[in-house]
Amino acid sequence: MFAFLLSFTVLNAQHILQGRIIDAFTKEPLPFVNIGVLKKELGTVSNEDGFFFLEVPDVFAKETLRFSMIGFDERDFQVADLEAILLSNNTLVLAEQTTFLEEVVLTAEKKWDTRVSGNSTTSKLLITGFTSNQLGNEIALFVKVKKTPAYIDGIQFSVVENIYPEVRFRVNVYSSDYRFPDENILKENIFVTLKQSEGLISVDLKEYDILVDDDVFISLEWIDEDLGSEGLWFSAGVFGKSIYARSTSQAEWKKQRGLSLGMSVTLREASK
Repeated sequence: MFAFLLSFTVLNAQHILQGRIIDAFTKEPLPFVNIGVLKKELGTVSNEDGFFFLEVPDVFAKETLRFSMIGFDERDFQVADLEAILLSNNTLVLAEQTTFLEEVVLTAEKKWDTRVSGNSTTSKLLITGFTSNQLGNEIALFVKVKKTPAYIDGIQFSVVENIYPEVRFRVNVYSSDYRFPDENILKENIFVTLKQSEGLISVDLKEYDILVDDDVFISLEWIDEDLGSEGLWFSAGVFGKSIYARSTSQAEWKKQRGLSLGMSVTLREASK
């Protein structure tokens, strides 16, 4: 009996990680920071006030946990070390990145072609959604850029059912390693607030001047907490581009076979 209880205690040992993330310069809280054990399905996102809470099983004590935020330098900690740090000081700081932008020269004479890429289905018979309601859960679409340079002018997705009065996503744009999403190429956060119960949703991205020179992945990231599951469904199809997903922040991406997501992207490509 003693051996059984000891084994049970060890298997259920948890590292409790909780604290607040702030800007190193302004000391203001940083909302919606991605937090997760690298390549594991365990992570979360800080709330609007920068607070976070994560229970990590002891089996991951020596794994690396990463804090990342668009426009800020990443910070990595070993789980056990971070728990000790947070016990003495529950505030972590992220420093803003120093970014050197390459000059892009676009002449007034350049002509542009507008094209929609993705899955245009608005079916109400076949539906799909986020793979979970865990914070940081993402679903992504691969976008083939045929002519470069190109601007991402907008995204469209078809909502079949939304029971929430208001739900927020973060839109992310990742470079492609030709198998899965790689690095987030955005320089600022893009948030979308959904209030409609159903219908085709269009998000204008022109103001962000998202210029790309290769294929990319566009994702929707779940950042609203405690809304429950199975309350938001998108149109799906059996043909079209596959869904790519990861369960939480910093987890590995996986290709979801079987259904395609009713989402498309408007591209403005350089005419040749």
